[in-house]
Amino acid sequence: GLSSSWVGVPSNAPMWIAVTNLGAEICLDLITAEKAVTVADNRRFFNKIDFSQGASAITDAAKDDLIRRMARNFWGRNESVAEKTLLKSTLDAAMTEPAAANQSATAETENALLFTCAAMLSSLDAIRF
Repeated sequence: GLSSSWVGVPSNAPMWIAVTNLGAEICLDLITAEKAVTVADNRRFFNKIDFSQGASAITDAAKDDLIRRMARNFWGRNESVAEKTLLKSTLDAAMTEPAAANQSATAETENALLFTCAAMLSSLDAIRF
């Protein structure tokens, strides 16, 4: 169930759709801003991501790093082992789906990052933090 800090907080489908949509918009802006930083080491979230490569080029180490950075910034804490496992397995499953027609490899990378970012930013812990 929800933690005691969520007892009495209104929760309904339209609210969660709005939270997810807002999170996705923020993540799109974040991805666009980070992609514009040409020196990867100067990026705050995606410094291990090569935006010129397809999503399949995102290594496990890069996934671990971006999940850790987002958890610290969105949740104010490190991710748990269970959260990291779930995020990585869900991302890996999504990345096995065929790309949309006429979608570039770089768009696939951005979609993978959007998927992970929006999931983490629209979570209960992000809202509470």
